Amino acid sequence: MEYTLTNVVLELFSAAVLIILIVCQLSSTDKNTVPGRLFLLVLCLHTAVQLCDAVSWAFDGYPGIFFNVVMKSSNFLVYSLGVIDVAVLLLYISASIPGEKKLIRIIRFAAAVVVILFHVILIITQFNGMLYSITEQNVFRWGPHVWIVYAGSAVLFLMIIIVVLHHRKTLGRKNTVIFMTYVTVPTIALVINYLNLNLMLGQASIVLALLIIFVNIQTQRDKELKDKELKLMENQVAIMLSQIQPHFLFNSLHTIGALCDIDPKTAKETIIDFSSYLRHNLESLSRPGPIPFLDEMDHVKTYLSLEKKRFGKKLEIIYDITLTDFDIPSLALQPIVENAVRYGAAKQRQGGTVTIRTSATDEAWQVTVSDNGQGFDPTEIKKADGRSHIGIENVRSRLQLMCGGSLDISSAPGQGTTAVLSIPEFRNSRDLPAIKWKRK
Repeated sequence: MEYTLTNVVLELFSAAVLIILIVCQLSSTDKNTVPGRLFLLVLCLHTAVQLCDAVSWAFDGYPGIFFNVVMKSSNFLVYSLGVIDVAVLLLYISASIPGEKKLIRIIRFAAAVVVILFHVILIITQFNGMLYSITEQNVFRWGPHVWIVYAGSAVLFLMIIIVVLHHRKTLGRKNTVIFMTYVTVPTIALVINYLNLNLMLGQASIVLALLIIFVNIQTQRDKELKDKELKLMENQVAIMLSQIQPHFLFNSLHTIGALCDIDPKTAKETIIDFSSYLRHNLESLSRPGPIPFLDEMDHVKTYLSLEKKRFGKKLEIIYDITLTDFDIPSLALQPIVENAVRYGAAKQRQGGTVTIRTSATDEAWQVTVSDNGQGFDPTEIKKADGRSHIGIENVRSRLQLMCGGSLDISSAPGQGTTAVLSIPEFRNSRDLPAIKWKRK
């Protein structure tokens, strides 16, 4: 009884820490991944274990049928959920390891066998008291085979050690040490716990291990965010440079020069459009996040007005813009439209048509750019102009990194080309991906 208050306070404090971690995990985008969901399940399971253990210690020795039911139920849940919790921890660690996982599949099967056997013994214990028993005075007593309780967790921890050490090259030294910490801290506590069965350090030590896991997850997420921001910045510079291409600058200036002699008013308008086009490309460097679709569409129209001055009636533009209330990465649409003009419509002797339309599915907004040009064979990745290919890949990368979007291009020789930009419907800030942007 001398450890009762200590254990109850320790269990409740540990449960409070876990509840804080659960709230943090629920507010994190990591919860949408398989490892994130498994880690959240581990937190929930162990919180239940801590609370049940606190109840078991708090009402130990209270007479009456009600407290007898409470003691039996709480202790059964402590050992049942405790073993399941360690098994799910094994699943979390295995899900966090990339690459081939033949050994992990075997380990998972073995872990399932251990959990099932342990529950069979746990159920039998309710009748013969081999692991523990509840006396008539509702006092908890260890049984003659209490070692099985610790053996079950020890075997599962050993499986985790085998998985981590086997994949140490894939994980790297840092992650291997961190994963091993998840196991060694609870294992040491379980040994101490076994030597002193009245002091419950085992459960609290697992809380410490889970806290280490959570800190590691946050550290990795911060690193991933910084890597994404750096990659986005590099892509923005690359796409901005890819769009200010010598051929387009030359053609635009040549058109302006010709208009100065025959139509000074139109030449002036073209200079303004050309200036607006260059300004938008340069300003894209200071726009780290998605912008309103209408802003990007204004830039596209500016670009197309310059091309119309050049091609005249040979270039027809069809706008089917029915949806506009969504955001899109800056310079995501314009390179696609330029490809449709340059490689599609402009290649037709009689002239060609570029169509821009917006639509929506159940999950995403879509912007479709199509042309009736010559088309191409999608299996032939390389094009005559390497800059265009770089621009398209940058658009695809920035769509994925900035808003979880995608770019799909379909084409066939003689049938034109269709490009579809898909942007998931993020209706509020809680639905946004990992990087939260502030619009200036």
